Amino acid sequence: MPKNEFLPFGTAANANVLTNADYQALPARSGGFSSGVAKSEELNKAWRQGTVMAAAVGQFIADKTGQDVLDDGNVPALQAGLQAAMIAQTPGRLLNVQVITTSGVYIPVAGTKFVIVEAIGAGGGGGGCPATSTGQISYGNGGTSGTYGKSIFRTGFSGVPVLIGAAGSAALGATGGAGGSTSFGSLLICPGGAGGGARGPVAPPIGLGGAAASGSPATGANIVSVGGSPGEAGFAVSTVIVVSGLGGNSFFGGPTARNVVGASPAAAYNYGAGGTGAFTGELTSAIAGGVGGKGVVIVWEYA
Repeated sequence: MPKNEFLPFGTAANANVLTNADYQALPARSGGFSSGVAKSEELNKAWRQGTVMAAAVGQFIADKTGQDVLDDGNVPALQAGLQAAMIAQTPGRLLNVQVITTSGVYIPVAGTKFVIVEAIGAGGGGGGCPATSTGQISYGNGGTSGTYGKSIFRTGFSGVPVLIGAAGSAALGATGGAGGSTSFGSLLICPGGAGGGARGPVAPPIGLGGAAASGSPATGANIVSVGGSPGEAGFAVSTVIVVSGLGGNSFFGGPTARNVVGASPAAAYNYGAGGTGAFTGELTSAIAGGVGGKGVVIVWEYA
C-alpha cells in the first residue's frame, strides 16, 4: 500500500485546539499573529487546519496513483501526482484523434482504454469518354462512393494493421477503376465504390444510368454502416449538350464539380467520394474520367 507522509496535526480526541466558532471570531485568523503571548490552542487550530487538508490531498494522490507521497520538498513531483490522480478520476475523456491516410500500424497514445473508429473505402473512378467522330458524343458516369463504417472497440485495438483504400483510377475512354477497401485490421472493413461506366461514341440523344451502389455493408461496424452512394448518370441531348455524371457523395462530402467539355475532371476532393465522369462532343480524342477519393481511418482515443 502506498504511503502518505503528509500527516494531520492535532486530531486526537479532546485536542488542544480552538472551537470552530472561536477560531472564526479570532482577530488573528485574518490579521495574523502579532507580538505577545502565544496561545497554544490558537496555534494548534491554525496548524490543524493546514495539515488536515494537506493530509487529505496526499492520501488522495496515494490512493488514485498507487505511488508514495513523500514530504521531501519536491513540489513538481507533488503537482504531477495530483494531476495524475485527477486524471485517474475522469475515465472516458477524449485523449487524442488520429487521422490515418497512409497504410501502416495503429498505435494508441498512452492511457487509451477504448477507441471509436471511423473508416471509409475509396471512391470509384469516374467513367471516361471514348474518341468521337462527326455527329457523335461520349460521356461517363460518376463513380460510386466508398462504404462508411463506425465502431467502438474496448480490446484488441493496439497494434492493428491499417489499410487505406486506394482511389479508383481514371481510365482513358473506359470505365473507371473500383476504389480499394479500407480496413482497421479485421475489426472494421469498408469496401470501396464501383467505377463509373463509359458510353460512346454514339449519336445523341442518349443516357446511361449511374453506377450501382456498394452492395456490401461495412464488416464489423457496430455503431453504423452506410453504403456507398451511386454516381450520377451522364446524358446527351445533342452533339453540343452533353453532361457527365458527378461522382457519388461520401459520408465526408461530395466530389468536385463537373468538368468542362473535352477536359478530364479533377480528382474527388473528399475521402471516399466517387470520381466525376468525363464528357465530350463530336470530333474529339478519348478522355479519362476523374479519380475517386481515397479512403481514410479516423481513430478517437478515450481514457
